[in-house]
Amino acid sequence: MDSQIKKIDLIANHMCAYQKEHNITGRCSDNVTILYDIIKKSFKTLNPVFQNVIVSFNKNGIGHVCEGHIVIKLDNGALIDPSYEIAREPDSSYLDNFETFRDMVECNDAIKPLMNKIEKGFNCFKRYAKRMNNGEFGVSSDEYYINLIKYLVDIGITTMPKNDLKHLNSITNIDTTS
Repeated sequence: MDSQIKKIDLIANHMCAYQKEHNITGRCSDNVTILYDIIKKSFKTLNPVFQNVIVSFNKNGIGHVCEGHIVIKLDNGALIDPSYEIAREPDSSYLDNFETFRDMVECNDAIKPLMNKIEKGFNCFKRYAKRMNNGEFGVSSDEYYINLIKYLVDIGITTMPKNDLKHLNSITNIDTTS
């Protein structure tokens, strides 16, 4: 399984490179859906799920929190983040439960409104992840999905046929054969 995780991590890194090159942000649900589909097709022994997380990171020496983010969770508990705008940040910490985050932060009256906002965002993305795990969400942009899959196939990081993914089968106006 270690070699499979390394391969998935390599795919996620290439996905991040594509996003960086094209200045793509705010697409965590699309990115995890693409990676989820690749894992389901290419790594049949793994059972990935969508997992909402709180991410804390330092940017230019200042602490930041992203309360609404979705990643892939593998069978062994490993979290894989294919979203460049979050994954690129140094010293990122991914927490999959709000109570752990709350315990890490010294909460006083001045911070309570911010903690309430963070908890609301986390719970909102918790509902998104649950719906995604139930197959209720697709991608927000078929064109983005297709372009990223084409990129991954063209650079040889995945050998899966471009037209073999469920999201591509329903699209008729974009050529997936090139």
